[in-house]
This record gives sequence, C-alpha cells and structure tokens, in this order.
Amino acid sequence: MLFESTGESQGTQRAMTQAGLPELTGQPDEVGRAQAIRTRILMEADDVMTRLRSDEVITEAQSDTGIKAPRQVSEDQVHAAEMALNKVRHQTDAAWWIGHEGATAEQLLSRLMTNPTDQP
Repeated sequence: MLFESTGESQGTQRAMTQAGLPELTGQPDEVGRAQAIRTRILMEADDVMTRLRSDEVITEAQSDTGIKAPRQVSEDQVHAAEMALNKVRHQTDAAWWIGHEGATAEQLLSRLMTNPTDQP
C-alpha cells in the first residue's frame, strides 16, 4: 500500500492539510460534509506524496547504494502527482467532494496523472 504514517497526530495532520485551502462552495448542508471528505482525501494524499518522494529518492540513489527501490518512481512522476494534488486541493465545489466520497486519494491522483487535462 502506498500509505505510511508520517508520525504526526491526527489533529496536526488535519491542521496541516486544511492550511491554505480555498473555501468550499455549495449548499450549507453540503459544505460541512464535503469538508470532512476533503480533509480525509487530502490527508491520504499527503501520505501518498510522502511515499512517492521517498521512493523517488531511493530510485535515484539505487545506482550508488545498491539499494533497490520497492517502486521505481521518477522525478517526472512526482511532479505529475504534485500537479494532480494541486488540482484536487483547489476544487471548491462541495458537491464534487461529496460525489467522490468513496474515492481514495490514490485513485484521484492516478486519474489526473494519467489524464492531466481532466478536471478533478
């Protein structure tokens, strides 16, 4: 699985995830529900990005160290994932988040990495 704990408390992770996010738009009853979904997905996405960056460093260093990266990850892949995450982070429509309640961060990022011109 791509998810690994970063060691921060849930409250700290939640605060870091929510920092700098745009306000959600939509019906008042949808916004609260969407905020919870967005926070969950973005916390997962932070873990995915941490793992990807780590794997990219190991991939890059494997020729010098002899350590084999568990997943071969290139700088371009990390950049594509960062761009995908940026699109997701800036999604302000509460209904969109509710519509993706069952999705994982990995699913959303993978789709946008594969089709970068798609809207989140």
